[in-house]
Amino acid sequence: TLAEPGMAVTLNGIAQGYAADRALAALRAHGVEHALVDTGEIGTLGRKSGREPWTVGIQHPRRLDAYVQLAKLDGGFLATSGDYETTFTPDYVHHHIFDPKTGRSPETLCSVTVLARTGTEADGLATALFVLGVERGFKLLRRFAGAEAMAVRKDGAVLATRGFPRNA
Repeated sequence: TLAEPGMAVTLNGIAQGYAADRALAALRAHGVEHALVDTGEIGTLGRKSGREPWTVGIQHPRRLDAYVQLAKLDGGFLATSGDYETTFTPDYVHHHIFDPKTGRSPETLCSVTVLARTGTEADGLATALFVLGVERGFKLLRRFAGAEAMAVRKDGAVLATRGFPRNA
């Protein structure tokens, strides 16, 4: 049981990526070769109409009508964890992501976007990197072949691994 009325636990840190995996697997099983699915996280299969990579906007964490970057995807999955969608205070200090060591919301990042081979991997890593921060998170990312990340710090700085897709 949860301590307070109205409290909830969600699986958003991994379930949306898993749903993208399953959706693309179903499409692939029915002969689809080119697809983009959006379950809250993005999964792509092949190229758009077989020609161009898919262009995906990565939400700016403070200007909700803007993208921080556009990424071209040719297969693969993109997942973002951020402090802006479900926040308990207008200053984004208290939000839905918690550091299990402190029980508090991490304070250094606004968002983390991960590109990975599976939606489950991308989604889980995005949340983990958000909690760990850039230095420890990017170090963890090296254990996952082909995974890349971009992080937006609270001061507005954008940091990315070398292989993260640049502006489309």
